[in-house]
Amino acid sequence: MGRFHYLFNLCLSVLKDWRVIVVTVFLIFYIALVNYVVNYQKKKHVYKAKKSAAVEKKASGGEGNAGASNAGGAAEGS
Repeated sequence: MGRFHYLFNLCLSVLKDWRVIVVTVFLIFYIALVNYVVNYQKKKHVYKAKKSAAVEKKASGGEGNAGASNAGGAAEGS
C-alpha cells in the first residue's frame, strides 16, 4: 500500500510541474492549429455566367458583333 501512495504523490508532483503544464497547453494549441489547417476549405467562388454569342449579338442590335463570333477566323465574304 505504501508503494501506491508514493506513486500517487509522484504522479501529482509531475502533473503540477510548470514545464508539464506549459508543454500540455502548447500541444493543445498546436493540435488545434493543425486540425484547422487540415480542415480549412476556401469559399467557393461564384462566377457569373458568360453571355453566349447569340445573346451578345441580340443585345448589340444585330450585326455589330458578326465578325467576333466567327469561329474559324475567316472573313465572311470569302
